[in-house]
Amino acid sequence: MGEKKSQEGKMVSPCYDHLGGKLGEALFQFLIEQEWIKRSSEGKDYDITEKGWKEFKTFGIDIYKLRSSKRKIISVCIERSGGNIYGHTGAYLGALLVERLFDLGWLVRKEEKDYEITEKGREGIESLGIEMEKI
Repeated sequence: MGEKKSQEGKMVSPCYDHLGGKLGEALFQFLIEQEWIKRSSEGKDYDITEKGWKEFKTFGIDIYKLRSSKRKIISVCIERSGGNIYGHTGAYLGALLVERLFDLGWLVRKEEKDYEITEKGREGIESLGIEMEKI
């Protein structure tokens, strides 16, 4: 199934080395709701929770690589598309997440700067509890 576009913005959108668009926003909200990440005590940034470290490892993210990187581990990246603002997972965690989605076959490169979600990806996202038709 091809990439969906709506009046609000693109379903799948690359943003630097991570995933933006409505899917990126939905995944970010999932991470918060499932308590894989939480706001830092200062309230500016986000931290990965103990549960999150375990879940990311189970999902196939190389947490040792993530912890030992000199890059910032997690940030909220803001994207403007179709007149709306989308927050999504940026920094190194965002890059490793999108890499994992490619490895799983959930995303494919449509063009160098464009991604497409696959049918397997739709099913995988649904298996996480994210309802694709609500994105």
